[in-house]
Amino acid sequence: MGTFTQIPKLTRHVHRFDPSTALTIRVGGVANSQTFLVNESLLTARSEYFRRAMNGKWLEYNTREIDLVDDDPDIFALYLNLVYKNELPTATLRDADVETLGCKELVWETNKELMVLFEIYAIAEKFQDTSAKDGVVAAVFQLTQNVSWFGRPLVCGPRIIELVYSSTPVDSPARRLLVDMCCNSQMGPLLRKSPHLPKDFLSDLFMVMQRELGGKNIMLRNGVAAYLEANEEPSKEVTHGK
Repeated sequence: MGTFTQIPKLTRHVHRFDPSTALTIRVGGVANSQTFLVNESLLTARSEYFRRAMNGKWLEYNTREIDLVDDDPDIFALYLNLVYKNELPTATLRDADVETLGCKELVWETNKELMVLFEIYAIAEKFQDTSAKDGVVAAVFQLTQNVSWFGRPLVCGPRIIELVYSSTPVDSPARRLLVDMCCNSQMGPLLRKSPHLPKDFLSDLFMVMQRELGGKNIMLRNGVAAYLEANEEPSKEVTHGK
């Protein structure tokens, strides 16, 4: 007899999967547009953005078509993987790579993956999907703890910092996570680019540095729960990898 690997959540809400519940979502501009058919109830159950779109007051309620011309189809597809399967198929590094790559190559590959994860966070912020944002934060936390430089989290590049600070509110946990990651990292290369970094980031970074007074492993000491928006931690761990 088979056994459950995860206890199903008991709820009053029923997701209906008949064709009438499908939304047509076009993502991207003219050059890279892709069309997705997505179950309405799965999105509206977790996203305030889509709830409002389908509450009867927007044109999209009647057409059942939504255009997201400013968003990246590839990132939206990854977001849907998180919604449907609770997976983030963003991994580019194998365990063996961490042991064999040089420091510069490791930093480069890790930042590539972090960039994609934070792009998913940005689109989840737009959709007001707290569960997705918390899933991404958990994956970022896992990645930066698995890949470290002399016991310190690897610093994020300027493009990641610009993305997070341009797509999140002032009190975003993603900003706190990013600052704490950078505070205990090798910051020399990053600070040399300070004229090109968001002023809010530099202000947040220096405030944490003054408060911590050389404290180490801020992220590890705080734990992932300190960077989650939900009142409770997600009931299941996001699968981060293949």
